[in-house]
Amino acid sequence: MLLFLIAGISLAILAGIYLNVQVYQMVKIDAFYRGMNHPKLWAFFAGAGQRGDGLILYLLKRRNYPRNKLSDEDFLTFQTCKRRALVALLFQLVGLTMAVTALVLYHQ
Repeated sequence: MLLFLIAGISLAILAGIYLNVQVYQMVKIDAFYRGMNHPKLWAFFAGAGQRGDGLILYLLKRRNYPRNKLSDEDFLTFQTCKRRALVALLFQLVGLTMAVTALVLYHQ
């Protein structure tokens, strides 16, 4: 049971890190095409923080910048990042479900 708990927590943590990387890539592309200064810095702030403060700040700031048309390559990269982020989120939920299930069964 302990191995099941460790596997679930590990899966959730690794999926969370991968989700953060995908959010970084999407924000970097979006900030670049909106013409914002320092798109990598905005992407870092959007991915940092545990409560999503940076992402909320970025979403509020980007309203002032209309987005230009993405190139075909960046559009495909953006779509790929979105799909990967969704998969990472699903793996994170599976990992947390495994961990909670292991805790419930362990304390019975």
